[in-house]
Amino acid sequence: MKKVSSIITIFVIVIIASLIVWKVGTPNLISKNKENTTEKVSKKVEKEERN
Repeated sequence: MKKVSSIITIFVIVIIASLIVWKVGTPNLISKNKENTTEKVSKKVEKEERN
């Protein structure tokens, strides 16, 4: 039981650390992705309106 809980703890720490690194390391990418997704959504809406 102790081994399982320690593995889970390590796993959680790794996930949190990777999330922090991802958020700190890619703010520019995130803003670019938001712009791209909004463009894609607006294009999809235009296509649906035409149909």
